[in-house]
Amino acid sequence: MPTSFSPSGPTPTEIDALGEAIEAREVVERATVRLAADRRTEDDLQRLRHALAGMVNCIDDPEAFVEHDLALHEAIADAAGNCLLAAALADLRGLVREMIAIFIRSAESETTMHELFAAHADLVDALERRDGDEAARIITSMMVRLRAEAARRGLVEIPKTTANSTPRIAKEMEREDR
Repeated sequence: MPTSFSPSGPTPTEIDALGEAIEAREVVERATVRLAADRRTEDDLQRLRHALAGMVNCIDDPEAFVEHDLALHEAIADAAGNCLLAAALADLRGLVREMIAIFIRSAESETTMHELFAAHADLVDALERRDGDEAARIITSMMVRLRAEAARRGLVEIPKTTANSTPRIAKEMEREDR
């Protein structure tokens, strides 16, 4: 699977691979954050906060921001205490890096980067409170935004089932935010 696309744009095979990777990541990350909320230790929280600090300190350095973002998601997988889920995310690492880069490239302003950081901070806060439902909602929201941005850029096609459910999910998230 590709870890970055050519300047002329992704091939249909790359589009399929990225779309499948986003779906797989969403499923794995939702399960992972729920487990991490239950199983995380104080050491795990320290590692998560360290990754967050790296993200906020690298707001204007996209490459470093991506590395800290990856470190945060790896720390969550480790906190979940499930080697198979951690291995699944590790297998997706190259494409996850591309996904994060897509989202960061879409960050047309520093405000968007701060919003991305804030979503991750909210995720870590939910894990600290052991609120697996909230953590799953946050990760789902991140994946919905990622999928929409990748589709806007022509990097993925949204399957009909996802296209039909995405507006519903977005409306549900808006209601929860009120």
